[in-house]
Amino acid sequence: MSTITSIAIAAPFAAMDDYDWVVMETPVDPATYKYDCHNDYKYETYDALQNCLYNLREDADNALSKQWNISDKVFRERNAIYIKVANRKNPLVFVDYSSPYEEDFNPYYSLQDYDKSRKLLTIHQRFYEGESLTLVNLATGFWQDFSLKAKYLS
Repeated sequence: MSTITSIAIAAPFAAMDDYDWVVMETPVDPATYKYDCHNDYKYETYDALQNCLYNLREDADNALSKQWNISDKVFRERNAIYIKVANRKNPLVFVDYSSPYEEDFNPYYSLQDYDKSRKLLTIHQRFYEGESLTLVNLATGFWQDFSLKAKYLS
């Protein structure tokens, strides 16, 4: 056991220069650029509002995956993004959460970016107190979450 510990201690630590840093564009909510589900009077019930948001996000995310030529691997159905990746029998699933009792806390996911050369898909998650990005390597199936610092609190 002491041999394993000494090997772990002797292993080099990663430095800031060991990473490739990429500046990402500000994430956009698909529901904000098509039309506003919150202010459209035909959506008077919570379920109707959620259906509006699901449809907008489904259209936007599926359009992006088609644009990036990954629609065979990445697609959205209603409130979930499905990603078929290597080394996994079942797809990765990112599910939006919604509750009529917690209207301020309804986190959702949206496709953000795709780096074709590295096969890295970026998924943005917006929630009540912050945001995060998830990078999914479509070639290997590995994924990792990154928290974003809030620029402001509203």
